[in-house]
Amino acid sequence: MVKDGEVTGVIDWVNASVAEPAMDVGTTVGSFVTVPVPIPAILRQLVYASMRAAKRSYERAYRRLAPLPASRVQYYEAVRCVSELVWMGARLMNGDATTGVYQSTEGVRRLTRHLRRLTGVEVRFPFKV
Repeated sequence: MVKDGEVTGVIDWVNASVAEPAMDVGTTVGSFVTVPVPIPAILRQLVYASMRAAKRSYERAYRRLAPLPASRVQYYEAVRCVSELVWMGARLMNGDATTGVYQSTEGVRRLTRHLRRLTGVEVRFPFKV
């Protein structure tokens, strides 16, 4: 997007949609807490704790601008997890060898664990990653 000859923003057309603000917040914070980071185990807990803190900070900042029901944000966090698992499963089922950020044992573990935390539902990913 451009205003007066200056770039003012970028539209992510791949994920563009019209939805309530809770979708933007839920999918973003869902990424904060599920994305796997391929680093040595000794640093992993520190990095994941920092990511959880970033999630809380982002949510607080957003809620100061516009109150959002926590249940709606959590709904979209769960949608984010399920979407990644379905997308990954479809690629694996079709023999697609390309890898995505979640296509690892750690990625699947983080997605399914967060989904269980949000919904109480235990998900077993039936594919070897």
